[in-house]
Amino acid sequence: MRKYKGLIICLYVMGVFTGCNSPYSATLEEADGNRKELGKVISAIEDSNNDTLSMALSFLLENMYGKYSYQDTVINHYAEYFQTLSQWKELGLKNENDKFLENLWDSLYSTEPQQIGKIPDAQKLTANFLCRNAELACRAWKQRPIFSSAKHTDFYDYVLPYRVAHETPCIYRDSYLHNHSLLRDTSTCPRNFLNAFREEFYIKMNRRIRGRIPEFSYDLPISVMEKGLKGNCHQNAIFCAEVMRSLGIPTAIDYVPAWGNRSSNHEWNVLLLRDDRIYPFNPFETDSAILEYKPAKVLRHTFSRHAVGEYDTLDIPSTLLDPCAEDVSAQYGRTFNIDIDITYPRNNSVLLRSKRHGVICVFDNKEWIPIWYGDIANRQMHFNNMLGDVVYLVAFYDSGKIIPAALPFLLDTLGTMHSLNASADKTTEMTLLRKYPRFKRMTYHAIKVKRSRIEGADNPQFQGKHILYDLMFIPIDTTEIEIPQEVCRKYRYIRWTPVSYRVGDLAEISFYGHSNPDEPIHPLNGNIIGYPTPDPDNPHSYLAAMDGNLETYFSKERDSVGYVGLDLGPHNHHTLTKVRLYPRSDTNYIIPGNTYELFYWKEDKWISAGIQTATCHQLKYNGIPSGSLYWLRNKTSGHEERIFTYEDGEQIWW
Repeated sequence: MRKYKGLIICLYVMGVFTGCNSPYSATLEEADGNRKELGKVISAIEDSNNDTLSMALSFLLENMYGKYSYQDTVINHYAEYFQTLSQWKELGLKNENDKFLENLWDSLYSTEPQQIGKIPDAQKLTANFLCRNAELACRAWKQRPIFSSAKHTDFYDYVLPYRVAHETPCIYRDSYLHNHSLLRDTSTCPRNFLNAFREEFYIKMNRRIRGRIPEFSYDLPISVMEKGLKGNCHQNAIFCAEVMRSLGIPTAIDYVPAWGNRSSNHEWNVLLLRDDRIYPFNPFETDSAILEYKPAKVLRHTFSRHAVGEYDTLDIPSTLLDPCAEDVSAQYGRTFNIDIDITYPRNNSVLLRSKRHGVICVFDNKEWIPIWYGDIANRQMHFNNMLGDVVYLVAFYDSGKIIPAALPFLLDTLGTMHSLNASADKTTEMTLLRKYPRFKRMTYHAIKVKRSRIEGADNPQFQGKHILYDLMFIPIDTTEIEIPQEVCRKYRYIRWTPVSYRVGDLAEISFYGHSNPDEPIHPLNGNIIGYPTPDPDNPHSYLAAMDGNLETYFSKERDSVGYVGLDLGPHNHHTLTKVRLYPRSDTNYIIPGNTYELFYWKEDKWISAGIQTATCHQLKYNGIPSGSLYWLRNKTSGHEERIFTYEDGEQIWW
């Protein structure tokens, strides 16, 4: 490289001072009044005897174009909140549900500056900053662990950059390299390193994955994240990447723009290993991440800019044309190239003449979301590297509108496409239990109700209480408990109490019984009793379990006493025969009293199959065209809704 270095430097200097076309031309044009400062970087390259450092600085200058951070105004606006978090952590004070912090955040959030300017890196960063950052990155790279990738391209994109997202750039590498290099040097494999990293930066620091900070819509500098010690997946992924890169470990952030079987998106970290292997992990976790949901397309944030061609943003959403995103779907599963005939709309001649590109979509709650784009040729749309076991819709993107170009289809794990369309002559009967799939996280909430008890007593202290039922299983959505006949007798006081080592998380409970055997079983009414005493600042008191609202829930501290029940009143003893309880959940099951509408897909649009108001926890539809894609909407409440097929009497979610 050294024999070409003089020529390279000459061209770079010409680019700075004459404005001729060079790898830096875009950056220099964006630099405006900061050109002279960037010229100092080129001088540093010319004077350096370190080829690695020279090429590192060259890479940063070439790819700096388009990188920016937000004005310090918005970070400074929230400084009081982050400083309070830091002080309370130092004092060992709990703040997870503190009303003061909540009010402080709400006050700052409501007065956030309306206009937040973007500052291009080319106009802000100094030569000293860029050179110092590159020197520290090169030093750390030489000390990378044996399990890390040794590819220079991985160094440039996932160790060298001075920023990960749009956080304010700062020199942070030296302190982490000095104070935490032992984590790296004593680790022999990714899992070993991540275990030590979690101990140091999560457990010892008492970090919290979630909290109020997820509402913050700007990327935080690492100094602020050290104060806050909490954040969402995006913010925590930035923190992990920055610290690990400072130790010379190439660390990327991968993401799905939209899941293939649920709403929302996700980001996580990836260690880049030798032999082109990867070790994906969720921030501050140790095990390799097994994606809980189905990805349709996986992308990786890069610092380098990739050519995306000359695309019309009227044909493709600008969000899909990120030059700093690399398609890495093939690293997460078998991918397939798709060619699909354009069949809709019927009068598509105008679209075919005007459009050179199409989009491929997945469903997200209430609409089709474009996640990738492809070429149009010979009345077909072509898409590369799509993951299987996902239902897709290909479409024209026309000034923000999605216009279906073919039937939705299931791309299976072998790459076969199965079109989904309403049958013209076959119908089916449906029994629908949910409008959205029940994911594992709902079991996590429901398990907190396991081993809870139903108790009866003749005194408010429940002295000499009788255990009427011990819940030995994990309830699903809603559970009706029949009280065994052998323990049935009359009580004035009845209650539900969770086991002491669980928090409870009970959304709602109803008691049923009668005052004599000849009387029909009916809901029991009385004064609500419970413990602990309700606190106005605690939305999860026992009153939440009997407020008729399935969105609220009763929760107590772990390893403490708590209960909720009824005092049926003097001389009003009743025999308890049945209890209906609802654990905390997403409330996406069928709720009596709510109004629902079922849709099925026919040709290029959704068709309504009718509106019903639920009278129980299921809906029944007759004469529905079979073989289609279906969508159940709750017109009363909620926002999570998912498409499904119906096979052998069951909803199959996509």
